[in-house]
Amino acid sequence: MSNVGLNELFLQIQSYCKTDSGKQSLKNLQPYSASSEATKQCRRVMEFKHLIMSEAFNFQLHGLDLAQNWLRKVKKNQTLQTLDLNDIRLFLEDVNHLKTLISENKFVKSLSDINHRLFDPKDILSYINVVVSPAGEINSDASEELFKFFQDKKNLNSQVQNLLKKIVKDQDLENVLQDRFVTTREGRMVLPVISGMRHDFQGIIHDSSNSKQTVFMEPQEVVPVNNKIAELEVKIKAEIEKILREISHFIFLKFDDLEKCFETLIEIDTLYAMGFFSATADLSPFSWSDSHEIYLPDLKHPLLKIEIKDVVANSVELNEKNRILILSGPNAGGKTVLLKSIGLACLMATYGLPICSLDSARIPFIKNVFISLGDEQNLEENLSSFGGHLVKLNEATQLKGFECLILIDEICGTTEAQEGAALARSFIEEFKTNKVFAVITSHLAPLRSHWNEGVINGSMQYDSVTQAPSYTFVMGLAGESMALPTAKRYGVSEAILSRALNYLTPEAQKKYSGLEEIENLKSRLVELQSQYQSKLKDLEKREQHLLKEKKEVEDLKNSKLEEDITEHQKRLEELIKYEKIKSTFDNSKNLKAIKEQMPKIIKYTGDTTTEITTANFESKFPPGTAVFLKSLNRKGIVQGKLNSKGEVPVLSESMRLQIHFSEILPSTGNTTNKKIIPVSAANVSSSDLTQKTLDFRGMQVDEALDQLDLELDQAVQRGLLKLKIIHGHGDQDKLKKAIRTFLSRNTFIKSWLSGKAFNESDGVTVAEVLS
Repeated sequence: MSNVGLNELFLQIQSYCKTDSGKQSLKNLQPYSASSEATKQCRRVMEFKHLIMSEAFNFQLHGLDLAQNWLRKVKKNQTLQTLDLNDIRLFLEDVNHLKTLISENKFVKSLSDINHRLFDPKDILSYINVVVSPAGEINSDASEELFKFFQDKKNLNSQVQNLLKKIVKDQDLENVLQDRFVTTREGRMVLPVISGMRHDFQGIIHDSSNSKQTVFMEPQEVVPVNNKIAELEVKIKAEIEKILREISHFIFLKFDDLEKCFETLIEIDTLYAMGFFSATADLSPFSWSDSHEIYLPDLKHPLLKIEIKDVVANSVELNEKNRILILSGPNAGGKTVLLKSIGLACLMATYGLPICSLDSARIPFIKNVFISLGDEQNLEENLSSFGGHLVKLNEATQLKGFECLILIDEICGTTEAQEGAALARSFIEEFKTNKVFAVITSHLAPLRSHWNEGVINGSMQYDSVTQAPSYTFVMGLAGESMALPTAKRYGVSEAILSRALNYLTPEAQKKYSGLEEIENLKSRLVELQSQYQSKLKDLEKREQHLLKEKKEVEDLKNSKLEEDITEHQKRLEELIKYEKIKSTFDNSKNLKAIKEQMPKIIKYTGDTTTEITTANFESKFPPGTAVFLKSLNRKGIVQGKLNSKGEVPVLSESMRLQIHFSEILPSTGNTTNKKIIPVSAANVSSSDLTQKTLDFRGMQVDEALDQLDLELDQAVQRGLLKLKIIHGHGDQDKLKKAIRTFLSRNTFIKSWLSGKAFNESDGVTVAEVLS
């Protein structure tokens, strides 16, 4: 296919890819086996072309080329390193950005199809962000244990530094120390000691200078602390390995989604490159022909269209009646370019690419393309140019049917003209019998006439005024080779041209003398043809415009209908919600009546042998106990002791309340022998809420995590979607880090974000609960 320019075309498309993975995918591209698949691909490429032209789809794929390395590790469930996690984060950020772009262009069908294959990467991203910093290092608070180890190491390092500074300032050591500074050797803090004085300094030698004048010694006072630091280093390394193993396994469970994303991003890159090429070469869609017809209006060579601003467009039409085109005309007049343009259009269509023609083009689904261009000489097989050409022609006779296209440049043109023409005509008759499509160029005069149905002549035109090819194609007329005018244009002397003219036969001289008149007639015919094509294009444009307007009206109507339906559905939901609320409060006149009814709709069964009194309340319900509040029909947590009024502080749904001890029952989740059975409390349930705010400021870490665990259980039961957690920045962000670590490892949490994402401070964390 390289002879016709398909390889060069794909190289051009590859240059528009953003990644090497996309380029490799295009190298391995194969034509579609069915026209329906090619049509679908062409539609997708055209959608990307319009997106690119509207500048509505600008994206980067920074992490795609790195993905193959870490995907192999993930597939084998190997432990990933921080560099791998950083590469995965880069890849998933590309996915996240693409999903945002797709949502902005949600009406583009191919993008919607692609979006279904891109999973939501936020859970993996959140996990990676907890473990690895933007610089690609392990976060010190990646786990509670690791945070504790790093804090301990920091404190110990501070102790060592203070001890060493004290030693450095000791005046008694002035003659022992080479210099008054602290350095490190083998990971341990040491002092530079004069080599000859090392026996007067209590410590361990770890290194010496190149000159041997200085030894680096660890003072005896800091050895125990340094040993503890070394032990912590081992623990830190082990904890990091544990964290990396856990996150690696978590990512391993998502392998199928990641692999599908990888393949989809490559597909997006190739579609983008095809769309960009289509926009640059101004390619158009086409239709498949059901009536054995090749119709290519305003056909151009796509690579020439990119290189040259004004490329001459030509229209070609072959059908069941005229399937074989014998193309003649002047040398360097564009015959081979037109032949390649026809072949490229048919081949591009099978790859699902738009073609460099008008969108009214029609092509049969060509499954076999035979090409014979240039010198077929093969010295290894002992074939001359003509011999190689005949072997190729003989191969072409094996093709049969309208799904085959034969492209031959200069058929039998390298042998004696009369015999070559006879042999060429015989081959063409065979092609006609086989009912294939064919485009054949030739300078052989006998091939320009005496054809019946099935074969048609066509010619490339010559401008008699400028004495140069016009590169314009005329269907139905044979063309002259114009050898003498071409020789004149290339600077051959008049003497040689005159002598050559005398060597022509009388018939040829007579024909040559009337050549100018013939070319003028052809020029007039070309002009009329151009006018016809222009009017035809205007009609087609008007038709397309009307179809576009009709589609816009239909889309507007459907869009308006959808808006109306959505609005009515919204109103209906609001009415239903209102009716539910109204029915809730219609059964009671006021809040007091509802409270009075609460005990009636809550049935309490359990051990009643021990009555709850002020004397035994605190032993039964110490601070931190989960309880059930009868008057409010909801759970809470005891926050303190009874006051003189018999009231106890209780935290319930982020509200601190004073509740009388008689209104408090054991929580259903906190006892095995006591049970609270809701009989009919739907009308006062808070399950309609979708978000809840929790305030943990001032709490200890353990206390806050216990309450968060309880609140999360309740959120899952009630169908809450989000928890807004206020923790503040106190005590070096310990509470914030502990809460976020807890959220990152909890199976009920889909994802969490800092309050900054919602225009609040970093003292707030918003968690999304799995529904």
